[in-house]
Amino acid sequence: MYFLRLAILASIIVAAHAAYSAYEYLGHLKALDRPETTLPLSIKSEATLALLVFLLAHLQDAASLKKIGWSDRMQKLSIDETDAKGGFIQLRNRGSQLFSETGLQSSST
Repeated sequence: MYFLRLAILASIIVAAHAAYSAYEYLGHLKALDRPETTLPLSIKSEATLALLVFLLAHLQDAASLKKIGWSDRMQKLSIDETDAKGGFIQLRNRGSQLFSETGLQSSST
């Protein structure tokens, strides 16, 4: 757990260093009037490595996923809680009535 958080912190520091290196390199090229060249491979690889370490450490450090299915929810509810909510669930859509030609004319009069 602590190792993963240290890896996340290290990857953030490495990514910040790569950004600073790119800023300095491009500033140096601008001073030499050669801004059309690309970044060196070392800066690109440093940024890519920082991103990969950051993503992998976050994936390993994340909590496990919880079940969100309807059947899992219904196992936790009692029969009284289930019956009380049934009357408020609307399964129909009023879009066909609101956006039809007859629906617009009847609502405007």
